[in-house]
Amino acid sequence: MDRRKLLLPLCLSSLLVVAGQGAVSFTGAEINQTFTGYDGSVGPVGWTADGFSSGGFEPRGSSTGGVTTGGTYAFDIGGGNIALGVQPGGSDFTPGHYGLEITNDSGITVSAWNVAFDGFFLNDQGRANSLSLGYSTDGVNFSLVGGGSFTSLEGADPLGWTVGVNYSGVISAPVADGSSLFLRWTGADESGSGSRDEFAIDNVSVIPEPSTALLGGLALLGLLRRRR
Repeated sequence: MDRRKLLLPLCLSSLLVVAGQGAVSFTGAEINQTFTGYDGSVGPVGWTADGFSSGGFEPRGSSTGGVTTGGTYAFDIGGGNIALGVQPGGSDFTPGHYGLEITNDSGITVSAWNVAFDGFFLNDQGRANSLSLGYSTDGVNFSLVGGGSFTSLEGADPLGWTVGVNYSGVISAPVADGSSLFLRWTGADESGSGSRDEFAIDNVSVIPEPSTALLGGLALLGLLRRRR
């Protein structure tokens, strides 16, 4: 499905990723994180990280890939396109995760969400690793999202950054106004031995499922009519 068709009823909002933490507020507009301007010196706003040996994001700065030190990077995956990336290591991200908290400040309960992201890997090592998307409404109990996982190949190749998944789907997770939706990308070892491939995620977008947005619009229209 063309993602742009889902955005017609909504005001578009591109969220610049900058330094800092805390939840991202959903007020009715699309949340769209392209990581433009991210430099890997800290974690991006709204995100958390777990599973690194030094705690937090273990930020390592910018790179085009081919790194060997475990940690979080702003990877240029081609043509200046920056993505949130990780070099897993023996004590880093195996397992570990990046998390994004989205607080519903729209004024209505959102019953389902359209979530999309692009996942990449740089298969320059002889071990296969995976990255899997999960979701939660309490920040503790997570469910795996079907079709939101991908695994790098065990044998190294010279192909450079490769698309692992272009995920776009509906997550049925009712979130009341003032509560949060939690998304989590979890990394883990799968097979092989030795060093690990790099991974990156980009173009993360979150909007309500269209019927939810329509119901919210109708509720607002009814409220305005009652006030007249």
